[in-house]
Amino acid sequence: MKKNLLLAGAFLTFGFASNAQWVTENTGFAASARGINSIYIANANTAWAVAFDGSGTSSPAALVEYTKTSNGGATWTADSIKGAPAGDGLASICALNKDTAWASVFGDQTSLVGGVYRTNDGGATWTQQTTAAYTVSSFPDWVYFFDKNNGISFGDPNPNWEIYTTSNGGTTWTAVPAANLPTVPGGEWGNANGYAVAGGSIYATTNMGEVIKSSDMGMHWTSSTVLVSGMGINNISFKDANNGLAVLPFSGGDSLYKTTDGAVTWTRVAKTGRFLNSGLAYTTLNGGSYVCTGAATGMYGTSYSLDNGTTWMMEDTTNQHLAVAFMGSTGWTGGFNTSSTVGGIYKWTGTMFAVNELHATESGISVYPNPNNGVFQITLNNFSGKQTQVAVYDLLGNVVFQSADNAAGSQFVKQVDLSSYATGMYIVRVTDGTKVYTAKVTRQ
Repeated sequence: MKKNLLLAGAFLTFGFASNAQWVTENTGFAASARGINSIYIANANTAWAVAFDGSGTSSPAALVEYTKTSNGGATWTADSIKGAPAGDGLASICALNKDTAWASVFGDQTSLVGGVYRTNDGGATWTQQTTAAYTVSSFPDWVYFFDKNNGISFGDPNPNWEIYTTSNGGTTWTAVPAANLPTVPGGEWGNANGYAVAGGSIYATTNMGEVIKSSDMGMHWTSSTVLVSGMGINNISFKDANNGLAVLPFSGGDSLYKTTDGAVTWTRVAKTGRFLNSGLAYTTLNGGSYVCTGAATGMYGTSYSLDNGTTWMMEDTTNQHLAVAFMGSTGWTGGFNTSSTVGGIYKWTGTMFAVNELHATESGISVYPNPNNGVFQITLNNFSGKQTQVAVYDLLGNVVFQSADNAAGSQFVKQVDLSSYATGMYIVRVTDGTKVYTAKVTRQ
């Protein structure tokens, strides 16, 4: 009855030649075809990543394996949650640094009992924190610590949401009273590692399209408007206290929803460009952007958005990218390894996103006059007649002009006025729903 931890369609295929901005690193797992379900970045040098079996030959839930780096990804060391019974699964890891981390482990719901485990020695030993009193009928979905003392362990309804908080690093955990929790519809449960943190609040996702929120470190929880009744949320990410994105699967393709009021209400995003459904994260790159990843057949790569999810532009189209995490401009995405010394994770090494796109010299886009006094015309030849998005960025990645136009015919023309902006170089990007065109323009 519980969720499958495997990312949809994300089985190992082929290829590790990385886009120049994404550098392949080796996760160190002895078994091949280990994928990455989630990544937690503790600081610029330290990250922990949870594994699953991407071969398709065994249950990915029956693993308590992870890998860790403490030198910025130069080396990764694979290990497992020592002391967790065989057959248990690893839902999430939250780390304070290279030595201290907490793991959310679940049982098989017939005989094994999950719970919260802590290490203080970098994973050499793990100790179950028994006052987070999960039972055979429980399912711990994730664990998160705001600092070295204050944390949350979030579990499925039993019969109310089974949530524990701690203020002493997990030495003791206390169950959140039912009076502090929203009601639970029949058949609802949480998602493994299904949470996001921003602006002092934490947001948990459910299989029923609901986001529940706490703004006091888990002591009280409120429910948001259900995005789509009965439709589970694949991924969620926030850029600040008010603005966030959530991904839901649909038969016709993934749907993207946004909130601008801290998850009180959600609206569907009329997105353009290539949106991918394996992972979602927010980063400060390009002045602030969302990144999505793809690992399913025909949906490889990474894509990013500078306008809160409306327009998506491809960064890599070659490799399978799984879970994604960023802390500021430091980021990794999961991949699949082929051995203990080959592949499994990608690190971002660029300073800005630069999409695989058609440039002015090869695409038929023209900007005239160029240089100019801030007023110029964009012309796109061989136009397909679709809705067209125009965006102009400064060199920090900030949007200084954008528009969406419905046009017909074989040529698209748009007037832009940047006369109120500073002199210098700007980047023009035009997308017609299938391709992205770019050109540089100089404001004198």
